[in-house]
Amino acid sequence: ERERLETELKILERSFYGHGWQEISQGLEATQLKVKQAKIEEAKLEADAKKLETDLVALEKAGPVSEQFRVLRKALDELMGKRTELRERQMKLETQAAVAAARAEQPWTPLPLSKIIASVDTIREKHEALDRLLAAATLDVEALKKLVTELKLMSSKLVTQLQQPAAEPAKKDEKIDPVLKKEALEIAQALSQLADQMSEAQKKMETWNQEEAGERKHIFALQHELNQKRQTAQAAERRASDASIELARFETRREGFLNDLRQHAPAFEQGLDVLVKEINASILSEDASARLQKLRSQLEWIGGIDPETEKEFKETQTRYEFLAAQTKDLRESLEGLALVVQELDATIGERSEKAFRKLDHEFGIFFKKLFNGGEAKLIELVPEPKDKEVDEEQEGEIDEDEEEMAQGFSGIEIQATPPGKRFKAIALLSGGERALTSIALICAIMATNPSPFVVLDEVDAALDESNSRKFAEIINSLADQTQFIVISHNRATMAQANVLYGVTMGDDGVSQLLSVKLEDVEKLRQK
Repeated sequence: ERERLETELKILERSFYGHGWQEISQGLEATQLKVKQAKIEEAKLEADAKKLETDLVALEKAGPVSEQFRVLRKALDELMGKRTELRERQMKLETQAAVAAARAEQPWTPLPLSKIIASVDTIREKHEALDRLLAAATLDVEALKKLVTELKLMSSKLVTQLQQPAAEPAKKDEKIDPVLKKEALEIAQALSQLADQMSEAQKKMETWNQEEAGERKHIFALQHELNQKRQTAQAAERRASDASIELARFETRREGFLNDLRQHAPAFEQGLDVLVKEINASILSEDASARLQKLRSQLEWIGGIDPETEKEFKETQTRYEFLAAQTKDLRESLEGLALVVQELDATIGERSEKAFRKLDHEFGIFFKKLFNGGEAKLIELVPEPKDKEVDEEQEGEIDEDEEEMAQGFSGIEIQATPPGKRFKAIALLSGGERALTSIALICAIMATNPSPFVVLDEVDAALDESNSRKFAEIINSLADQTQFIVISHNRATMAQANVLYGVTMGDDGVSQLLSVKLEDVEKLRQK
């Protein structure tokens, strides 16, 4: 609803203010032209009258002038001076009255709700300050007077702004200052009396002119022309005065129009000429101003938007958009990482499975070599899910990391069946059989994943000579990829070595190191 009202108000304001600015601009332009033309005409007539007056004075100096003529002329000049002074005062008063009337015609604009609330809050704060002053131990009279005065002014101002003046066009004249009205009436009466006196003086001069027509015909004609020029100049002055009053009225309207615009639609102030071109006459009517006030009142009752709230909303929205973008990036990164983890898990699982199968295969081969038959294999153990229900008292005592490791642990079961036997459990094998099975597993690991160096410390100690020979042959077959360092006392194992290192101790108790390359010994033996 608020958006609809704001849209309607904005459209109506564009046409209303555009039309109002067009009327005021055109009226100002036309009135300024009228004032200019009237002042030019007035100045020309005044100049002509001045010239005629100069000529008349020159003629009067050239010939004798009767005392009666001088008296009549002086009286007429004094009346003209008084009339000019009164006309200036009358024009100022009429201008003030026109400005007051124009301001009275401006539509009353209700005070916005936000400003009313702000004013009430300020008055309440002043009241609280007044209460604190009254409750103080020492009374500050000057501060109290100042605060009371401020409260009175603020309250009076708020009441004045909240009161809607009565719209009675027939009583607009009552809004004019009574003092100005009285003074204007007195000036009008004085001007009327002066006009009668000037008319009487002119008649006397014309009568005297007729009596002296024979002798001073030329001077009288010039005086008559001067009177005509002055009357015409007075009419031009009146037109200029009326035009100036009308101009003041339009300027007052423009001032009120701009004040209203700045209060309700300040964004339009810089583009008024554009608004004039966009006037939509179809939505303008006689009650357009009333419609504007109604829409604004409806928006005020719906609730205005506090500038601080709007600012906070924009900041929050900017922050939200930033965090939303960051969250989106993080989610995309997490999805990408999850995909990579899945791919790695799949690759690791595939390679682990492949390596385990190869290890199982090699284990079976080496087992058969050592046992001259039989069967052996590796079986991967997967733990069964554990019951997650834990006693509340024991819950805090269990290490979550250890629990997860225990639940995620997987082992390997070795099944070995030597030739001529039916059992498979390694626990049922003899010590020698378990030793051979272990050697077969070690050899399978080295064959599956060779290492650069391998140290074997008396792994053949439990083997007899026949099995030691088999073990030595297996080590010799794996020596292509791995260098073996074997600690052994078994002659069958040492016979397969390329280099022998021996440690002996003499009678003196000092250990000595002996080394023999069996390849060199074999060459010497052959020679």
